[in-house]
Amino acid sequence: MSYLVLDLQKEALDPSISTLSLLRKALLVATKLKLEDFKEWINSELNGYQNMLVLPEYRHLKGLIEYHLPSHGWRPIVGDDQDEIFESLQGRSKYLYSAISDLEILFNQSKNLQVRDAPELERKIYDFYSIDLKIMLCIMNVSIGRILETIRNTILRWSLELEEKGILGEGMTFSQQEKESAAQHKYEINNIIQNFYATVGAVQTGRENTANVNQTIISNNSEILQEIATIRK
Repeated sequence: MSYLVLDLQKEALDPSISTLSLLRKALLVATKLKLEDFKEWINSELNGYQNMLVLPEYRHLKGLIEYHLPSHGWRPIVGDDQDEIFESLQGRSKYLYSAISDLEILFNQSKNLQVRDAPELERKIYDFYSIDLKIMLCIMNVSIGRILETIRNTILRWSLELEEKGILGEGMTFSQQEKESAAQHKYEINNIIQNFYATVGAVQTGRENTANVNQTIISNNSEILQEIATIRK
């Protein structure tokens, strides 16, 4: 006898099962149980997020900002404000919102992702100093892996909670009693959905005040200024 929820648990524990396949089975379970919040979250992961307002905190990527000067090549931006600047700049990156299938492809390449995605900042630096300085985000591969693991762990915990409530799904169906029991219980995903807004304020502030972030890089990063000064001599 097979049970949908137990099968879902097995797949969540099996590293050979892709996160994409796991999400598809989770969607099957959530749809049959009519758990709309969970369905919405799964569909966002499968199809990609539309905007920052619905982006969960675990989806925020980690990495470095690097800059390029013709005479020195690529170098990392250093300083206490590096994380804040990266958070602001990554808000423009398509990879932040990508479908899980795209993120899995990137993760399986086993290398950091280099993204040239800061044209406004590059233009501002050029306007200030007439220097053709390039900016690149270096997104850590482990950061993408963390997203995949968070999704897998969330589905595993959810399936365990379903089992605790006696909700298993014999074959490919759930009984009416199982559906009613599922509807009465609040699952962890509700907390995740509520936390979608946890870091939105900080990120949006960075996006809405792009000029301030740009000015921070230009004014406060002594290494860049020293390099620019050297070239201008």
